[in-house]
Amino acid sequence: MKLTKQQIGISIVALVMFGIIIGIVVYILSREIKETLTRLNPTNAIESKGINMNIEHKSGYNQSVRGYRNNNPLNLRISSNKWKGKVPASQNTDGAFEQFETMAYGFRAALKNLQTYINKCGCSTIATIVNKWAPASDGNNPTNYANTVASRTGISKTECISASDKEQMCRIAAAMAYVENGSAPLMEDVYAGWNMI
Repeated sequence: MKLTKQQIGISIVALVMFGIIIGIVVYILSREIKETLTRLNPTNAIESKGINMNIEHKSGYNQSVRGYRNNNPLNLRISSNKWKGKVPASQNTDGAFEQFETMAYGFRAALKNLQTYINKCGCSTIATIVNKWAPASDGNNPTNYANTVASRTGISKTECISASDKEQMCRIAAAMAYVENGSAPLMEDVYAGWNMI
């Protein structure tokens, strides 16, 4: 069946209108989801009950994101490590991930962990660090993760990293926090974490 120019024109207009309607619906739904997440923010619920978690929250971080809510920007799992600034297990309200008193303490722990990966585990590149940090066996996509970190830091995935290079390490930690939480951290917190090592 051959379509006339008028029928083709009407079809194109209909497709464009359909695309616009879908775009509006997606926009409205995304705003509603964001507002719902904000209302359901567990930190607000905890604070309204008067529970002191000894966690300082800075503006500039989305508290509906677990890593930033916990001041644990690289999502370190709960362990027996006696990290500086760690919220004691008896006060940890997450149950799976560490919580820290401040974001700087969270970055300090993350940076110390990264240094261990480099110095003791043989992970000396972004690619090898990410493969250990976020393995595919845990449902991660290490290739995309490493590509994003490399892109955000300007450091090749295969370039050797020095555990004592402040700038490289801080850029990598900040880029990994971006991947883990969906938004960039405040660099002042990354540097403050490094300065406590």
